[in-house]
Amino acid sequence: MTLEVEARKGAFRLGVVVERSAYALILPASRPLTPRLVLAALQISSQERVRWTKDGRLLQSGAVMIRRAHPVSVATYAVDTIAGLVEDPSIIAKWRMEDSLPAQATG
Repeated sequence: MTLEVEARKGAFRLGVVVERSAYALILPASRPLTPRLVLAALQISSQERVRWTKDGRLLQSGAVMIRRAHPVSVATYAVDTIAGLVEDPSIIAKWRMEDSLPAQATG
């Protein structure tokens, strides 16, 4: 059985309309997150984000280039990575505890 929806420019099958609508809703949710969204999702400071990114604990998924007066590169983070950290806040707590310990001298 094929259902059709009447539109101004012709008829569309309902399945195509549903598929396009689902894609339009899912696509933004799967895009990499900006640093500002990461800060909000994880409730961390910008200093923590930078430190954990530099030392490899918080993995970047890539970067985007913003072109203004001068091009600026902005780190991006995978939705799955951030979602995992949101689901298990003990990881962030462990990182904070590790950061609060005095640095041990290596010789």
